[in-house]
Amino acid sequence: MKDVGVFHGVDFDEKVMDSLFEKIVAICPAFRAAYQTQNDFENAKREWLIGFKDVGLTDLKQIQVGVNKLRMSESPFVPSFGQFVKLCQPLAADMGMPAFENAYTEACKNSSPYEREKKWSHPVIRYTVRQLSTHFISNNAESVVRPRFEKAYEDSCRRFMAGELREELVQMGYDFEDLLKLEGGKDE
Repeated sequence: MKDVGVFHGVDFDEKVMDSLFEKIVAICPAFRAAYQTQNDFENAKREWLIGFKDVGLTDLKQIQVGVNKLRMSESPFVPSFGQFVKLCQPLAADMGMPAFENAYTEACKNSSPYEREKKWSHPVIRYTVRQLSTHFISNNAESVVRPRFEKAYEDSCRRFMAGELREELVQMGYDFEDLLKLEGGKDE
């Protein structure tokens, strides 16, 4: 198998794929149903390696998120490549951000004009509220606010995980170093 890419300074080649597939084999006891021969196994590793490059999955931490979620799966079978890629997509909770329901509850509470002391559990919630406005959140029906907040929160979480909100959050008064810690230590 040949090297088809570099992932954050690490050659993402057969050594990385061997390590990933060792984990998959250990986690999925029915792996033989997917890979009945050594040739099947080698072909799968090669296709997954090409697939990672094609979909731009370049972060080894993100792949570890997928391995961790696979470990908790109730299925004994190896996921397809597409299923594994979905497992690798970190959710807000995977990155220490509140789940949507908790974020929405906090946003509604802190948007109330009667709430004097606003406490934010994560900068992304405050940022999302600021994007929508406390007036919008506190003066519209839940059927209007909830879907807009959900879309905005998902976008804010995605942008935060990609390091795209640093400048705006620093302008809102957050410390740059604290933001790096919340993002998982990334410094691009």
